[in-house]
Amino acid sequence: MPKGDQKLVALICEHAGKLEETIINAGSVDPVLIPYFSRAVAHFRILRLAYEGVLGNDPKRFELYVYPRALDHVLILEIKRLRSRVAALPAELSGAPGPIAPLIVPNDEQYALDPPWPDPDGRILSVASWN
Repeated sequence: MPKGDQKLVALICEHAGKLEETIINAGSVDPVLIPYFSRAVAHFRILRLAYEGVLGNDPKRFELYVYPRALDHVLILEIKRLRSRVAALPAELSGAPGPIAPLIVPNDEQYALDPPWPDPDGRILSVASWN
């Protein structure tokens, strides 16, 4: 790999590590976001390990770990939800604000986490079990 490409991959891995750390340390996150963030963290880890040369030479084994583009769309929904909440708070200064509206992810292709990940006993991907 040319030196320029090596430097670019090194920078991508460095920033991916920072994103991974941010995601892991996010604290309280809407449970709907957890499967999306989990996939992003897995992607960043695989990217780093591949760069470090510890994964071998068979990229087919890691096709499942591509960046979840649906995360970008879901984060837009979350930002809109949070901005709506911020805008509504000043109107409720006379009393306690009610609970924030839940994050609703439409059943649409752009929000789908494809391909599905294996979850043999339903503990990992079942958002209902987190409520």
